[in-house]
Amino acid sequence: MSDIYHVVVLKTDGSLVRSDKEKESSAIKSAKMYVTVRGEPAAVVITNGRVAFAVPEGAENDADFMKSALEKAREGDASAKPTPTPAKSKSKSQRKPAAQTPPAIESNPDTKELFAGIAQEYNATVKKGKIAAPVSKPKPGQCSIEILESACTGFLLSRNATPELIQRVKDKNRGEIEVLAGKMATKSITQDEAVQQIISTIRGIAPMTPQNPKETQPAAPGINLSKVLRGHTGAIMKPSRIREDLGLADDLEELLPTTLPDGIVIRTTKSTDEGVHGIIAFAMGYTPASLINPHKPSTMEGYDYQRSIPLTRPDVKHPTWRAMGERIQLPSTLIKRIQDQFPDTTQVRIEVAQGIDLDAIKTK
Repeated sequence: MSDIYHVVVLKTDGSLVRSDKEKESSAIKSAKMYVTVRGEPAAVVITNGRVAFAVPEGAENDADFMKSALEKAREGDASAKPTPTPAKSKSKSQRKPAAQTPPAIESNPDTKELFAGIAQEYNATVKKGKIAAPVSKPKPGQCSIEILESACTGFLLSRNATPELIQRVKDKNRGEIEVLAGKMATKSITQDEAVQQIISTIRGIAPMTPQNPKETQPAAPGINLSKVLRGHTGAIMKPSRIREDLGLADDLEELLPTTLPDGIVIRTTKSTDEGVHGIIAFAMGYTPASLINPHKPSTMEGYDYQRSIPLTRPDVKHPTWRAMGERIQLPSTLIKRIQDQFPDTTQVRIEVAQGIDLDAIKTK
């Protein structure tokens, strides 16, 4: 038996009506027609107990409406089931045709009148260009959803987010994750573009509170710091000198964070922001249209927007600073291109974190 698509419409007076369709496209047409043309508050398409389409977007999140809509859809499922055939067959002359309960829509004059001619009216409205033709939402793959969730988790962990905050952010953006996963399934965007978009989405809504590291004792046992410093009262000692006295010879740079989220801060005006975004997109290997602009309102007077570019610290394998998760190998070249195109600091202001030399090369 093929799936039945139940169109449940919330009317202006608060009542619900239902229409049953055999094709998903016909059901979506009906739902959009009642909301966009006839002005009804909301409509959903339900099949096998799940929402296949909702208009307006977000209507499926209304708990009261969805509870009533699912009950209405179950009525349609019950009325569509054929009456069971008796166990013992009768003779040909005594057999009667199996009676089936007609769908609820046929027994309700108001509902029947409401749905009469809906397909023809919708097609005419689409041809006139008043509304767009329906587009079915692609079914997101579980693998794509897990990839995007992992990207969210990795980004939030890099910002020292707690497990509870990570879960709340993922739950809040569940719909966006499923939409991007559906676009990945239809090849309309690549995996990298989907990851970039979800990271840009959660960057501004997830407040990151750095966690204070737990206090730890020196690894070497039995060291008395006051005894080591005896004879140096009032003297200023370098941290490296103290660590050598304690027997801790590891490099202090290894204790620094690997990534600086606000390594470079670029402040722009409305007239220069689009140009700066294009330069950054080019440096990352994207077109400006395929990369979401992650700017936010500027905290400095005189500028409209600002954006933070994270920096990755040099290591033995990569002896120079990198930016945007190592997608930009030479951030100093990026800054030079922006400054060459926008030399006026009142239009574009670039700030590099204190103490960072982007052109320095790690030698050990």
